[in-house]
Amino acid sequence: MKEYKRADLHMHSIFSDGVLTPEELAKKAYDNGVELISLTDHDETAGLERMKDAASELGMDFVTGCEVSTDFAHVPIHIVGLNFDQKNEALQNLLKDIRAKRFNRALKMAEKFEELGLHGALEGAREQAANSMLLARPHFADWLVKIGKAEDRQDAFRKWVGTGKPAYVPRETTPIAAAVRAISDAGGITVLAHPGRYPLKRWAFDEMFAQFTAAGGKAFEVTTGSHKPGQAEIYAKMAEKLGFWVSTGSDFHFEGSPAQLGLQGDLPSNLDPVWRHFS
Repeated sequence: MKEYKRADLHMHSIFSDGVLTPEELAKKAYDNGVELISLTDHDETAGLERMKDAASELGMDFVTGCEVSTDFAHVPIHIVGLNFDQKNEALQNLLKDIRAKRFNRALKMAEKFEELGLHGALEGAREQAANSMLLARPHFADWLVKIGKAEDRQDAFRKWVGTGKPAYVPRETTPIAAAVRAISDAGGITVLAHPGRYPLKRWAFDEMFAQFTAAGGKAFEVTTGSHKPGQAEIYAKMAEKLGFWVSTGSDFHFEGSPAQLGLQGDLPSNLDPVWRHFS
């Protein structure tokens, strides 16, 4: 059984809403001491072969990854799949369906921008994305920065595309169970991403987590760039109590991300990391 001093199993590239190529991500992660890496673009696996090749050239171990967009009680819940067969037809069909829902949302957002007097939003967002079917709010945000309507991504979310803002459009939903089962059926391990980030009351979180585990969920992230100070300790204790496997990842999107690649913090040594269960 191979152990790793540093792993990063959650990051995003230009194939979803990140700003770096798989090769650039691999190099930065390697420079930060990462030994095991995965690329987990939103609902997309197109960058995996490039990441695999880049990791191999640098001497890092690699596993397939994807962050699947699901929902619980109108709250987006992200499920990371790791070490699955990326050619699995059922999984790819699910991802294709989610991407189609995402593109329909982008069309509706573009219509809202038209109503607001900002023209060319769809084309502008496409210019910011490597995958025109995977348009997301960050791409519209980058377009807003480009045309001078926002100072940066964060400002664009505050003014335009954040929840309840003028150009916001709710997502079409995908059940948690659908993602967990598709990943599991493709031979992968399912990980609840950044559990401390979801705006759910305790009873609602417990219900969401029950859905995740009932469908076959195996692990959750403990150390992640998306957790606030102190949350890693909370979820480490939860993992130990429940006997769950744990994962780690920076959730890196761009240079201003809360954690740089591989620097999200080490997993406590008493916990059971997901890589011990990769087959």
